[in-house]
Amino acid sequence: MRDCLKAHGQFVFEMGGYSNNALIHAELKRQFELRGYKYKIPFFFPSAGQYSTMLESAGFLVTYAHLFSRPTLLEGENGLEEWIKMFVRKPFGGLPETICNEIRRATALALKGKLRRDGKWYSDYVRLRMRAVKI
Repeated sequence: MRDCLKAHGQFVFEMGGYSNNALIHAELKRQFELRGYKYKIPFFFPSAGQYSTMLESAGFLVTYAHLFSRPTLLEGENGLEEWIKMFVRKPFGGLPETICNEIRRATALALKGKLRRDGKWYSDYVRLRMRAVKI
């Protein structure tokens, strides 16, 4: 990214930050382990400090960093199961589809009291918003 910018160009972005979907990933891990499988989060969700250090070591000066919760509405009655199916694919690779469906369903059931409000599903998104300048 740095090489694409002019001198003093800005890199402004938002991404999943530290603890992004922590409830979902913790419950997926538990459901995998209950069935004798390993679960590894297939994403990197850094803190503002971690990512600032990485950017600075790549030749940027971090001028803004904000880590914040942003619960996000998931569409439909089976919103959490569908979200998992769409975004968390790698850990399910090689497992029979019946086991995958069972894990997604069990995860949603276990998280219903935490991530379902007023008949709607929400993910426990945490966002990292940053701005860095090429030096």
